[in-house]
Amino acid sequence: MKVDSMNDQPLGLNPQSNHYPMIDILRGFAAFTVIVYHVIEHISWKSFPLKGIVGDWFQIGWMSVDMFFVTSGFVIVLSTVKSFKRTDSVRDFQKGYIRRRLTRIIPLHFLTCVIYLIFVSPEMLFMPRIGYHLISHVFFFHNWHPATIGSINGPNWSLGVEIQFYLIVMLAAGWLSQVRPWVLVMTCSLISWAWRASAYAIFHDQIRFGSNLTWVYTSQVFGMLDLFTWGGALALLIANDTTGKTQMWLNRWWIWPCISLAAAIPIMKIYWSNASYWNIPAMVIFWRTSEGFLWACLLATACGLGSGRISRISLPFRYFGTISYGLYLWHIPVLFSLKRTYIVNKPESFLAWTLFLTFLCASASWHLFEKPLMEKYQKRIHPS
Repeated sequence: MKVDSMNDQPLGLNPQSNHYPMIDILRGFAAFTVIVYHVIEHISWKSFPLKGIVGDWFQIGWMSVDMFFVTSGFVIVLSTVKSFKRTDSVRDFQKGYIRRRLTRIIPLHFLTCVIYLIFVSPEMLFMPRIGYHLISHVFFFHNWHPATIGSINGPNWSLGVEIQFYLIVMLAAGWLSQVRPWVLVMTCSLISWAWRASAYAIFHDQIRFGSNLTWVYTSQVFGMLDLFTWGGALALLIANDTTGKTQMWLNRWWIWPCISLAAAIPIMKIYWSNASYWNIPAMVIFWRTSEGFLWACLLATACGLGSGRISRISLPFRYFGTISYGLYLWHIPVLFSLKRTYIVNKPESFLAWTLFLTFLCASASWHLFEKPLMEKYQKRIHPS
């Protein structure tokens, strides 16, 4: 078997493995971008010091959530297809699938919601219809109503979308194990286009509870399926790679940044030429599909880099990906708490403290809370 000299490993990872460690770089970068973007937005930082491409990227940091969705589509579909093929009973597959997903998502979601309600916004506990807000967040349908989509720790609206996507994948596991990648992309793109077109026609230019209804309803799971399934299509190529040809092409890792750059130039040029995004139907309906392709190319780059020398060198950066879920859920409680202090008038210091304290919270919750719970679950399923 040939060996990739850059990564010191055979071309092609273990076919039973679902883990591509360099994906953690993308997760960490996306989480960092979201934090900076929200700092800029929440303190109205008009004079953000970084200019050019880097500065522009942080001004549109919401796209990092789309990157998360593409990455989730890859990880979940790859894991699901392989698990489904290995499991004899559909019921056993679904039982294990639900336990794994909920063990990973629910504990930190509940913890950060409780922290937010007690220490960041305790007045919410006495507001009318607080029970509906709590129930919607417990059962992950808070993203469907403009009053609840951002009411308790705003960024977790995307968890509702993620959980609903997980449910769709579980129910469609048999189909996913047989469908061709291009059929998956086309089917889900058509669904997303139809959904976003309908949402735009019904809700355009309407505001309720401070939320843009076009954004609220185009951002539901059916409006995001094209993003998820770009990652899912890449997962299918890998899961069905019986000859090793797909991994061979992925290991030519230098090709994918070139494709990403070639795709990024026209895709981002279209965006900047139509930056009033939510008022342009063609952008709302179609543009995100091309954006998903761009993130899928970067994902392919991460898969091609493998788990060898580059992976070991990048270990400190990959750690940010390991705790990215915590970074994502902790940063708003930290940011809102810091807004009550004097450093809110010092944007650079405010950003530094937000990043530092969010990192501490995410790291602590990973090592003391999330990881022990996951290990306990694994021991229960696979006792020694």
